[in-house]
Amino acid sequence: MLSTYQTGFLDTGSSTATLDEPSSCSRILIMSADDSEAVFLRQMLQISSYGDLRIEIADRISRGAERLRCEEFDVVLMDLQLVDTKGLDSFSTVASLAPRIPIVVVVGIEDELRAQQAVRCGAQDYLIRQQVTPHNLAHSLRCAVERHRQLLELRDLSMTDPLTGLLNRRGFWTLADSHLRMTRRQRKRSLLLSADLDGLKEINDNHGHDEGDRAISKTAELLKSCFRDSDIVARFGGDEFVALAFDIDDFGEAALRHKIEECLARANDTGKLGYDLSLSIGTTVVTGAEESIEELLRKADQDLYTEKAKRPSYRIVKKRPTKTKAKRRRRSSPNDVLAVV
Repeated sequence: MLSTYQTGFLDTGSSTATLDEPSSCSRILIMSADDSEAVFLRQMLQISSYGDLRIEIADRISRGAERLRCEEFDVVLMDLQLVDTKGLDSFSTVASLAPRIPIVVVVGIEDELRAQQAVRCGAQDYLIRQQVTPHNLAHSLRCAVERHRQLLELRDLSMTDPLTGLLNRRGFWTLADSHLRMTRRQRKRSLLLSADLDGLKEINDNHGHDEGDRAISKTAELLKSCFRDSDIVARFGGDEFVALAFDIDDFGEAALRHKIEECLARANDTGKLGYDLSLSIGTTVVTGAEESIEELLRKADQDLYTEKAKRPSYRIVKKRPTKTKAKRRRRSSPNDVLAVV
């Protein structure tokens, strides 16, 4: 079986619909093990005032996860009782797979307490199945989309690195904990990756700190493109980056490393930067073992240091003047090239 990093996943983007301006075609994923309930919810939506709709249905987590990876949705409408998971586990799994998509829970009146627990865990709203009407269903979804958008804006301000737009250290710790719990609960394999941008000091010293910031931003953009939307990618500060990828198969680590190397090669082949971007990378596999994020980071960092020790150091390679009348060369010039030698 091919790794998901070999076949590729489409990103699940953030919601764009608002109360005042619903999207021209709202994309809704209904998750329910009960076919009659899924049909009922679809019919309620179709006769509601929610506008043009694109509705897909999944009866289990595995199918819902695949849809979330391959399609963009504005909102998820889900029953907590699915074929392969039950109760809050169903909600937690979907929320971890698509943290930027609002979720509205639908339950029977006997499960209202559990629905309230789901709201405390991050669901934007819940509806009692016996009380669903086209009007209150559409109203609930609109409000959920808008609330979630506002919460994401607030969260992004406190959990986002301002230079790169990636999660910062606080954001990583916040999301990684739930990610790790889900890995253990589902007995899946995840991959923790630690990466250092090589030669940042040399870039700063020879090209200026503005160029150093540009190198950091370019590296962040490159790393983000190599991971899925359900993965966690963060900048810890300086030249340090960390990523946590969920549900990695036996080929995933090698495929991911190869993808990063290809992206680096393409960026360097352009020659626009005046130096080569290079990353030292360490990884560790996350299984069901009771290891903390701190312990896993230490393992990944040790792997990184082992790789870095094997690599040659950076220095500035200067091109020789081609004319005898060339002016005396400065300590560094625009023709200097940062390289691994």
